[in-house]
Amino acid sequence: MSARNITEESILLKGIRQLLQDTIRTNYNEEVVSNLFPIFQESFAYNINDRLFNTVLVGSGAVSVSTSTALLESGTITGSTVNLLSKKRLRYRHGESGLLRFSALYFATTTGTTAFIGMGSASEDGFFFGFTGTTFGVLHRNSASGLLVTAFIAQADWNRDNATSLITTNLNSYDIQFKAGEINYFVNSVLVHVINSPITVPILGIPNLPFRAQVDNGATTDAIDLKVAHVGLFIEGIDKFTGVTNSKDNEKTLASGVRTSILTIRNKSSFNSKVNTNIIIPRIWTIGNVDNDRSFRLELVINTTLGGVPVFTDIDTNNSVAEFDVAGTTATGGDVVMVTSLNEGAVNEVIYLETLDFILAPTDTLTLAGTLLVAGNFQINSGISWKEDI
Repeated sequence: MSARNITEESILLKGIRQLLQDTIRTNYNEEVVSNLFPIFQESFAYNINDRLFNTVLVGSGAVSVSTSTALLESGTITGSTVNLLSKKRLRYRHGESGLLRFSALYFATTTGTTAFIGMGSASEDGFFFGFTGTTFGVLHRNSASGLLVTAFIAQADWNRDNATSLITTNLNSYDIQFKAGEINYFVNSVLVHVINSPITVPILGIPNLPFRAQVDNGATTDAIDLKVAHVGLFIEGIDKFTGVTNSKDNEKTLASGVRTSILTIRNKSSFNSKVNTNIIIPRIWTIGNVDNDRSFRLELVINTTLGGVPVFTDIDTNNSVAEFDVAGTTATGGDVVMVTSLNEGAVNEVIYLETLDFILAPTDTLTLAGTLLVAGNFQINSGISWKEDI
């Protein structure tokens, strides 16, 4: 073999090795051979769906749809804030990486104000891009030590690429990828900064991360705005709920034509003295016709208004984020996710809910409501089984 052929072969082998090194991999250095698993994906062409998002407004804060984006505006009243967060959230599971991708446009900010987009809570754990005052950078908040530790790294101090050509007032693509001990921040697919978390504490105190966009005009009267066009939360791997399963049932008398609450479960706002960020996933709905000579309609309703004097009781104070009520009387309004009916002679029914793909975020309620379709009164038993991703 000639020297020229040996040189050409060496160059070829070197190129192959480089190609293998450049293969797209997960944050655990595993070659990506399948699609990312989407937890939540949304755009804003039509509206901001309140079944997918929670919106928290303070002062003159407002959120709306503008040019197919979600527009967050603080307004000019001092201390005004806007928080837009997804009800679904990415739960970190060791051995898999989490990924947020979003496109956004940041308007001008001023000293004493903030504007951030990322994944996490409003004031605790999370990863974000955004502004502190007039300085753009990345943010990591971590409560794992028992105290909130906040690290803001200005763009000028990024350790991979300073993205000097970045114009934040234009629409850009931002990615945040993380695993145990490491957070990677990308701008327009370029890695710009890496945070290596201290090995003495986890990377997160509470590993449940909703998408979140927030603006705060602080002590100023300045209007602080931002726009979000698209958002996606992903797991690099397969997402599987591995938490505990619970269930509850109740027997109640239905009256003709009255939409009655048989049983309500609620995802608590706090759990074990911490802000609750866990979700509830309804799995099985059971219906028992005690008096099988009546016809009736049953509904699963999210966030209905209960009549009477509801009394919520913990399912398991130390091990469950759920509480239940059987004292509520009527059920008014709310979002109906499923309707069924049993006619005379039917005894019971079991309905599997997993394909409906709905969840209860913290403070959400799910009510089993029934309406008797004929004259008289009627005894019914109904129950629900769910999984808690804690």
